[in-house]
Amino acid sequence: MERILIVDDEVAICSLVARILNHFGYTTRFTDDGESALEIIGAFAPHVMITDLNMPSMDGITMMRTSKDRFPLIPVIAITGGLMTREEAEHLGFDGYILKPPVISELLEEVQRVLEEKVKSILVVDDMSEVRFILKEVLDRLAFNVIDVAGADEAIDVLKTQTVDLVISDCSMPGMAGTEFLSYVKEHWPDLRFIVASASFPQEEIKRLKPDGFLRKPFDIEDLKKLVSTTLTR
Repeated sequence: MERILIVDDEVAICSLVARILNHFGYTTRFTDDGESALEIIGAFAPHVMITDLNMPSMDGITMMRTSKDRFPLIPVIAITGGLMTREEAEHLGFDGYILKPPVISELLEEVQRVLEEKVKSILVVDDMSEVRFILKEVLDRLAFNVIDVAGADEAIDVLKTQTVDLVISDCSMPGMAGTEFLSYVKEHWPDLRFIVASASFPQEEIKRLKPDGFLRKPFDIEDLKKLVSTTLTR
């Protein structure tokens, strides 16, 4: 269930947008100023943020830029009463644009578009359910869309039907070996980023197959977060 953070000093607008999005299955939080929004982001981990432009203490442009400095993978939608056009908003760095007062169909369409185009999807591949659970929990709290499967064959089926931005895969799994899976991905999806998370992966195979990152199990959660973020933003 996607999480949306709404930032607007007009509480009525916040409440209206939140009620609409809640009705259609989203989880929302809202606040009336940018500084408190930045505090909320860390705990709430929104998949998308919607911010007004004209607010006291911190305007929407500063809010967006500060958010992107700290949380570069969280897209930000501008909501405005006509202070700027969509083209101007996108030129400034916003990922979407909603006009006040929001029309339900337009609001839902823009939020869904940004979710589909901007929110990163990560495919986790590991035959150990406990490892998949931990990875899914950690990555979900970083506002990624996470798909998890138990083996390479299932992963390939996902890759054939869904858009994925990053694969995090074990190597010692039943069925197709991790090295074979990495080779297959490199051949069929050469631009897809791939992190190997394994207790044993031959050094010569790392040099030959050149994954985008490597985590040796058991790995540190902070190392995982850092590697995923740098892999997706470089």
